[in-house]
Amino acid sequence: MRVALRRLVALQAQAAFSPYVALWTRVEGFGKDALTQALADGRIVKASSLRMTLHVATVEWYPDLAAAAIAARPGRIEPAVREAPLAAWPHNKPSPSRAWVEALPDAREASIRVVRAYLAAYGPATRLDVQKFTGFKMGQIDPALEGLRERDGYWDLPRAVRVAGDVHAPVRFLPAFDSIILAHRDRTRIVPADYEEIVFNKANATVRSTFTVDGFVAGVWRVEKRRLVVEPFAPLPPKWRREVDAEGERLLAWWLA
Repeated sequence: MRVALRRLVALQAQAAFSPYVALWTRVEGFGKDALTQALADGRIVKASSLRMTLHVATVEWYPDLAAAAIAARPGRIEPAVREAPLAAWPHNKPSPSRAWVEALPDAREASIRVVRAYLAAYGPATRLDVQKFTGFKMGQIDPALEGLRERDGYWDLPRAVRVAGDVHAPVRFLPAFDSIILAHRDRTRIVPADYEEIVFNKANATVRSTFTVDGFVAGVWRVEKRRLVVEPFAPLPPKWRREVDAEGERLLAWWLA
């Protein structure tokens, strides 16, 4: 769990259930108690960082995120982390905050590490993609790109693996504000343009829970009265509908456990 979280840079926690679902869909055998306990004993922290929004991150990685975030928004963010989750799952009651008293690293070096971690997780990406995901200033981003691989304005790490376009991408259920949905300025890399207004609610700056079919967002979902409600954007071919239904059953069983 912690290795996956570190590789994803940080996971949005503006909706309390989001990091739980984000880890469930990526980590085989992930249980809700694992994240709750890690938050309770401080191995994972919840705090404002990227884009000045709540994220969860490993305690070792948080200082880099905090230092870089403070550099991006001087005077608008202070290092503070949330206490353990309150109330029963899905932990909707806000937790109190406490000050982060440990020293933070050099902001420039921290920014470089965060940007390169972003590229490792979500590259290839443009400078504007990096800015969109991190909320950093270009002066923080450009030093991290020096010496990296660039092609047609897209940057990536040396020796980064690129998956072929014909590789089968299994159905995945993603939480509200999932990182892959927010990873690029050009959201059509994963959300078809015709459905952007359904996924992204500009009126209240929210991002809905979605599911993917063959690597692209194909609908939205929610848990309502202990039932999973799945709403495809368009009718799904039988093969994909069966896979969506099967993955949805797994999600609901985990959610209710």
